[in-house]
Amino acid sequence: MFYLVTILSFVVVIPFAIGVRYFNRMPQAMCIIVLLCGAWSITEVLMFSLRVQGINNAFLSYALTAVEVYLFSGFYVHATGNRYIRMIAFSSIPLVVFDYLVFGTPLNTFSLVVEYFLITGMAVYLFIQITRRKALADFFLINLTLLFYFLSSFPYFLAWEWLRTTNMDLLRLLAGIHLYVHALCYLIIAFTLWKSQLSYSAR
Repeated sequence: MFYLVTILSFVVVIPFAIGVRYFNRMPQAMCIIVLLCGAWSITEVLMFSLRVQGINNAFLSYALTAVEVYLFSGFYVHATGNRYIRMIAFSSIPLVVFDYLVFGTPLNTFSLVVEYFLITGMAVYLFIQITRRKALADFFLINLTLLFYFLSSFPYFLAWEWLRTTNMDLLRLLAGIHLYVHALCYLIIAFTLWKSQLSYSAR
């Protein structure tokens, strides 16, 4: 089980490697997704290092949440052309600091919930812009994938705080589903990054 968890977690290296390979041939919005994959890859390495030493690695989620909010805001600014979204980026650090000082739980459940609502709102906004032809249809698949990525994570992370002390079997089941879903999303992201550099280079 440990090896399977490790393999599925490190699938994120695939889109990161593809993104680095074609970084200069992608639109700016997709370059931000590459940076996001880089942040996920670094986090997975750190989590693995702590896990093999038997150290709880949940606290890393605080820093990752701040990075995710900041980078996703940048992606949606470039994808939609709406610079007001950039204001969300400035909430990234205050959000996790508030969560840590007020709630201080091992996993930043509060800031994760806020993050999911913010990203869902931005994803829906981009979808509307695409349907109105005010944003490139090239962003449709990556937007849908990111939305699914976070919405599928929501039940697991929301339940983590309670299940870790009451029902570890159910938590392990949710964690397994979560790993497979994320691995699939990483592969789709890898495909969209590869396809993005092809279409962008052709313009």
